[in-house]
Amino acid sequence: MVSVSPRTALIAGLLLVEPAYLLTSSTANFMKKHVQRTIAFCAYKLRCTWRDIWGEKGLSAVPEELLVDIVKALEWRDILHIRQTSRRLNSISRSTSVWRSVVESVPPRLLWLERPIKTYSSQELERLFLRRQRAIAGYEALTNGATPRWRTIKVKDPPERKTMDVVPGGRWLLVPNARGSILYYDLDAHDSPAHVLIPKKPANCLTKMSIDVDSTCSYLRFNLALVFYFLRQPDYRIEVWQVDLVLDELGQGIGLRADRQASFKQEPPGLCDTLSLLGDNLAFTVFYKAHLAVYTVLVDWRSAKGSHYSKRILYPSSRHSACLLPGNVLMSATSNSIMLVP
Repeated sequence: MVSVSPRTALIAGLLLVEPAYLLTSSTANFMKKHVQRTIAFCAYKLRCTWRDIWGEKGLSAVPEELLVDIVKALEWRDILHIRQTSRRLNSISRSTSVWRSVVESVPPRLLWLERPIKTYSSQELERLFLRRQRAIAGYEALTNGATPRWRTIKVKDPPERKTMDVVPGGRWLLVPNARGSILYYDLDAHDSPAHVLIPKKPANCLTKMSIDVDSTCSYLRFNLALVFYFLRQPDYRIEVWQVDLVLDELGQGIGLRADRQASFKQEPPGLCDTLSLLGDNLAFTVFYKAHLAVYTVLVDWRSAKGSHYSKRILYPSSRHSACLLPGNVLMSATSNSIMLVP
């Protein structure tokens, strides 16, 4: 770099702001031409250095690992914005490591990945994260009076009772029908046909179900508790199924598969009002017509067989709902009170 005096550097800095300053003012009248050429050359070099640092040439000189670390520290909106600045930043903003860092910053129970994060591509991670952000924005818009957008899914053999449920993660919709069969739909597919998860029963029945996701499994796995009330005979049966994600040859989830783990008779008999499954515990409330009372029953479903098994029965005075909480706590709610039972 050319060596110049402080005064010359100051004048060169003025040229960066206004290059024609010294050439059009009265100062240029008494300056020698070679000084003007020196100043102009210094200004040119300084402008080139500035352009190299902040322009495309300087960006290409920065190591990619450093750029990736910088992009990881940005908010997700800024990651989307920098795609418009240069091709290199566009490529980095779409890298797997960047979106893996974004997804890992979200609590696991808010995204519910159905397989290990290392098996996801950057496009899949970005789509999952942005879908969650759109859902949040949609809920906020609804609270402000926005008109909701609907998606219609044609359900084969609609259930007699509205007991449909969505597996946490938002991809799989479970729908029971009048024959006790459980169908599932892939909500990520544009045109999702019905697939059979649980085979149908020999007679018409009403079905109640509850889902408990196994967070210790690296791939999607959940237990599904079902209560069947057969219409033609007073028979109440409970089944618990283990449901696993079905993978293709590339390790992508393409469906669900269920294996029955337990089957036992509901005791006491009666129409099931609420059902809650958490770990080895199953809680349900039934309206027992013989006593005109509502019971809450707590069962260890892994040890329950036939019609004789150990259970804990609670007898509140009014119809209520039951929900199992972490730490082996049962929450029972009525219209005017909440009861927590260890």
